[in-house]
Amino acid sequence: MICAACLKRLARPTRGRRHRLASLVVVVEALAGLLTAWLFFYAVGRDLLAIPDSFHEGTIWKSHWMDEP
Repeated sequence: MICAACLKRLARPTRGRRHRLASLVVVVEALAGLLTAWLFFYAVGRDLLAIPDSFHEGTIWKSHWMDEP
């Protein structure tokens, strides 16, 4: 059993010292996230540009058995 005063003291958030570089770490993490997102969308764009023109014409979906009467 813990008394009410002790429980109140334990439940109180402790104020830890903030590291000097904590804000720098947040900025670096944000920049790393933006770089990762940019690389992902760049790679997706490159892959979309690599798709042959015949795919965009719609001829790739026609097969020979559908052309037969």
